[in-house]
Formats: sequence, structure tokens, C-alpha cells
Amino acid sequence: LVKYARERRTSPVIKNLLSQGLTLLAGDGETGKTSLAYLIAEAVSTGNKFADQFDTTAEDVVVVELDETYLDAGKKFVLMGLAPDPDRIHFMWSFNPMAFPELRQKVQLTNAKLVIIDSLLRAAGGEICWW
Repeated sequence: LVKYARERRTSPVIKNLLSQGLTLLAGDGETGKTSLAYLIAEAVSTGNKFADQFDTTAEDVVVVELDETYLDAGKKFVLMGLAPDPDRIHFMWSFNPMAFPELRQKVQLTNAKLVIIDSLLRAAGGEICWW
């Protein structure tokens, strides 16, 4: 068991910023959570520094994008001047609570070390109702 734990040990993909396990980014709508997630995805996919100060490890990234369409996300990438490594960034544009096995398969196929789910509420089947 100890040998297995040592073999499974990994370092965070963004040192001194992201944890080795789950990191949850939460905030009000329209506060830039998706933009921040895209900046993180770009830095990790390319292995470039995040925010010009945090070292990253070049790794594959899976982005489950449920809050933006393919076209809107593409526009945002262009407007933000992002250039992720196209061989290391993998999107899932549709998802439902029963699709976690497909997500696991995608992570295994790509060997992704970072998974971004935008948004976790929608991935779990929830919706925000503004009455």
C-alpha cells in the first residue's frame, strides 16, 4: 500500500496555487470565474507560468464547459489572447449527471492532470432560479 501511494504521488500542476486534489472556485455570476479557468487551462496546457509568477507543469487539461457555447468560448479565447496547446486541451461541451463515467474515460484517455468543470452546479444537474 505504501509503495502504491508513493507511485501515485503527484505535485500540483500550478505550484503554490492549486492544491493536489480538489480546488473549488466560487463567486457571484459575471465575476470572471470562467476567464480565470481559461487562463489556468492555457498555462497548464503550455507549461508557461500562470500570472507571470506561478510555475506550471505542462499537462493535458479537460474542460467540461456548460456555461458557454463553443462559439462564445472561442470568442473569449480570442478576446483574451489565449493560445493553449491544442494537443493538450480537451473540451466536453455537453454533460449531465450520468456522464461522470464518460468524464473519467476522457481523463484516462488524455492522461489529463487538470479537470475544469464550468459549472459544477450544472454538471450535477442543478440550475439557479432567479424568482
